[in-house]
Amino acid sequence: MLTKTQLRGVLNVAKPTGISSYDVIRIIKQIFKQENQKLEKIGHAGTLDPMASGVLLILFNEATKIARFLTEQEKEYIAEIRLGIKTDTDDITGRVIAEKNWSAVNRGEIAKVLAQFIGEINQIPPSFSALRQKGQRLYDLARAGEKICPKPRRVFIDELDLLEFKPPVLVIRAVVGKGTYIRALARDIGERLGIGATLNRLTRTKIGDFKLEDAVDLKNLSFKDIKDHLCPLSKALSNLLTIYVKDTTIRKLISGQEIDCLEQKCPSRVFTRIWFDRLLKATPVKILDEEERAMLIGFYSFGRLKPVRLVYADLPKTE
Repeated sequence: MLTKTQLRGVLNVAKPTGISSYDVIRIIKQIFKQENQKLEKIGHAGTLDPMASGVLLILFNEATKIARFLTEQEKEYIAEIRLGIKTDTDDITGRVIAEKNWSAVNRGEIAKVLAQFIGEINQIPPSFSALRQKGQRLYDLARAGEKICPKPRRVFIDELDLLEFKPPVLVIRAVVGKGTYIRALARDIGERLGIGATLNRLTRTKIGDFKLEDAVDLKNLSFKDIKDHLCPLSKALSNLLTIYVKDTTIRKLISGQEIDCLEQKCPSRVFTRIWFDRLLKATPVKILDEEERAMLIGFYSFGRLKPVRLVYADLPKTE
C-alpha cells in the first residue's frame, strides 16, 4: 500500500460530458477501493457542469490545500454558442424562454461584439449556479421558483477569438480569469447582438499549465495511471513565484513566524526579481526548503515573508 506522501499531487483528468465533477471523484474512489489503497483526502479544483468536458484537476491528500490557488489560475475554453434562443439556465440544457431570428447576423458583427468583452468587465452570474443568496444555492432557489438576483461581479477576459461561424452556431476560444462564467458570456454575447444566445457546448482546454492534450482518459483510468501521472504540488503551482529557504527558516515559517528575507540570506535559487522590486505588495508565493521536504503558501511584501498555509511538512524531528 502506498503512503500518503507517495499519493500527494494533482491529476489532470479529461472529464467527459454527461457526468458531474464529483462523479469523477466517485470513479477514482472506486479505483482505489479495488486496489485496496487508502485515500485520506480527495477533491477537485474548478467545477465543470455535466454538459461540459475537458480539464478537471483532481487533488489527492495535501493537494486539497492548494485548491484555491489552482482555481485562481487562468483558464482556456472552447465554447459553442447557439444564436437566437435564450434559456433559463443560459445553456442548452435549460428551458427556452425566448427566440429571435438570427439570419441577419454576420461574422463581422460578431467579431465587433466579441471585442467589447475583452478586459475587465461586469458579469452577472447565471441564475442556475452554485453561488449563494441568503445562504442558499442559487440553483436550489431557481428550481423552487424563487426570485433570483445575482449580483454583478468583476471578471477578466484576456482573449476572445471567433474560431468558426456556421449560422446559427458560432465557436469561440476564451481565455479568462477566476470566476468567469462562460454560460453568462454566451448569454451576454447574444444580448449585445440583439437576438439572444445560449451555450451549446463547452470544453475546458487549459488551467494554468495543465492542458487537455496531457490529461488522462477517465474511461480506461487505472491505479497505475493515477500514480504515474500525479503532478507534484510545487510544479502544479508553477504560476506562483518560488522561494527556497534553509531548514531553520522553514521551521520558523511553519510555526507561524514572519521572516525578513534579506536577513535570512535565502539561497540563490530564489526568483531574483522579487528581491529587487521593493514595492511589490502582498504577492502570493510558494515557499520550500532546499530539499523540498516542506511547502507553504505565503505572501511576500516589502522584503518580508508571511506564512498563510502549510501544505505539507516531512521534516525530521529536531531534538
